[in-house]
Amino acid sequence: MNDKPETGRAPQCTDSAPATKAHDAFWRYSLALWSQAAVQRELMQLQHSQQAPINLLLLAGFAACHGKRLEPYQTALQAALEPTQRLLRPLRQLRLQTRELAGTDMAYQALKEAELALERLEQQALVNALPENLLEMRPMPPATRRALIEDNLASCLAGLSQSSLQMCANLMQASLDYDQDASPEPDSLLGSQP
Repeated sequence: MNDKPETGRAPQCTDSAPATKAHDAFWRYSLALWSQAAVQRELMQLQHSQQAPINLLLLAGFAACHGKRLEPYQTALQAALEPTQRLLRPLRQLRLQTRELAGTDMAYQALKEAELALERLEQQALVNALPENLLEMRPMPPATRRALIEDNLASCLAGLSQSSLQMCANLMQASLDYDQDASPEPDSLLGSQP
């Protein structure tokens, strides 16, 4: 089956059950990878130095774990990112500035929770920009999976510096090592965002 959309725009998930299952699976995957300090540092560095959207980078690995190439869907994925990124960037800046002020712990936590809620909405928008069969597993040898992860990351990082892909070594390895049966429950790691 060809995943490439004929119109240049990815089909939307229309049945809420498959979409919800995909959203939850992507969230669990993201939490599992985010819980690894090296991956978290790497993603934060890409976000801060190059404005790389973390959820798109996580989606690159997640889609590769399911045998999916993201390159044909980049236009739809970028369009899906735009509304939440427009809100997330200033909210993140405000949260980080609040952390530096004394006596603002409650405000910082509220901003952190709002940011996490937007991150989850962004993940849902990204999943909705992809074909319905995102979660169909396609068994593949590790070398093929690694190449697919690299291709997806390169596609997601297009337009950024040449060193961006080299900065994703821990994300690539964590994606290769990911075991969906051992991933955390969706809400178990929400407090781990810096």
